[in-house]
Order: sequence, then C-alpha cells, then structure tokens
Amino acid sequence: MAAQAHPPAPVRRQQERDLAFLMAMREGLSATQSDLFWAVLTFVAGLRADPLVKIVDEDLADGAAALAATHETADRGLIYEHRPQSLVAQRFVTDLKTFLANLGAEADAATARTTDRDAAVVLRHLEQGARQARKGVDEGPATALDVIARVVGAATRQRSTRDGESSVESPRPLLVRP
Repeated sequence: MAAQAHPPAPVRRQQERDLAFLMAMREGLSATQSDLFWAVLTFVAGLRADPLVKIVDEDLADGAAALAATHETADRGLIYEHRPQSLVAQRFVTDLKTFLANLGAEADAATARTTDRDAAVVLRHLEQGARQARKGVDEGPATALDVIARVVGAATRQRSTRDGESSVESPRPLLVRP
C-alpha cells in the first residue's frame, strides 16, 4: 500500500510524464468534451487487452482522423464515411463507432447531438496526441497507447481502492448529462 502512495522516483517521473502528455492532449476541450475524451481513452485502453488486435499509434491516429472527418462531414449535412488505410485502423474505427453509438443511446436526444458534434473535436485531439507521442519519449510504435493504458489503468485501480470495491465494476454512463 505504501509503495502505491509513494512510488520510487523513476515510477513517479513516468507517471508525471504520462499525465502531462494526456493533459496536453486534453488542452482546449470543454467540460463535456473532456468527459467524452476520458470515455474514449477508457475505450482505447481496452484495445490493448485484445491479443488479436496489434494496434499501434499510427493506426490510432489514422482511425481517429478518419472518424473525425466522418463526423465533420456529417455536421455539414453530408453523409460520407472516411476510411483509414490499414485494416487495424478500420477495425478500430468500427469498434469506436459502436462505442460512441452506445454512449449516444444512453443519453437524451440533445446530449446525443452534442456528443456527435463533440466527437470530432475529441478525435482530432486524440489524433494529434497519437502522432506526437514519440516526440517526447519514444517507447516504440505504441507510445501513446502505452501511456493511455497506464493512466487509465492507474485511475481505475485508484478508484477501486478508494471506493473499496473489487476491480470489476458495473457499467454506468460515462457522460454527464446537462
């Protein structure tokens, strides 16, 4: 328990670097967009758990860019689905679209419209972060994904420890309704 409260200096520096990276990605988002951003990060962290999908930062960036472009086009009144180049990125887009649709289904109509509009902004932030991840600290082709997994994992462990619950939680809506 004390090791979690007071980790060694290298671990603490990595945690600070990871959090600074994600805070830079989140910079400029509204409160609603920030909630959606953290929900998307939670989804992305879950991708690393699937041994059949070997996603890297480039796939994450390409998928986020394609889905953001799709949302931006739809916001202008046109229906056109932008597609990423790689099959892994296409699978990521398909799964993320399903995740976002489920979030929208949990919300009322006004919140669902806002979620669609905010998704493009959030996905552009995710794209930029994934493209710039290796500039700060290069941990390999999945640097951004590793950082996201570490931060989301630590937040989940901290929440379950603080709440005194097991690590398995019941699903609940990830968006705050106005």
